[in-house]
Amino acid sequence: MFVVGASYLSLLQAVAAKCALPYASLLCEAADDGSVLCGIEIELPLLNLQQTYHGNYFSGHAQKQDL
Repeated sequence: MFVVGASYLSLLQAVAAKCALPYASLLCEAADDGSVLCGIEIELPLLNLQQTYHGNYFSGHAQKQDL
C-alpha cells in the first residue's frame, strides 16, 4: 500500500512501530517565531553487548497533517 501526502515524520513513526523498535518517541515544540518543530527519536537494537546505546533523532518543521 502506498499513501500519498504522508509526512516523513509519520512514516518514520510507522516504521518504528512496524519494526518493534525498543524505543521511539515523537517530540513537538513551538519555536519563538511561532513555527512548530517536530521530531522522532528512535533507539536501534544493539547487535552485541559490547556496543553502547546509540539514539537517532530526526526533526523538521511540522506539516499540518503532523499535528
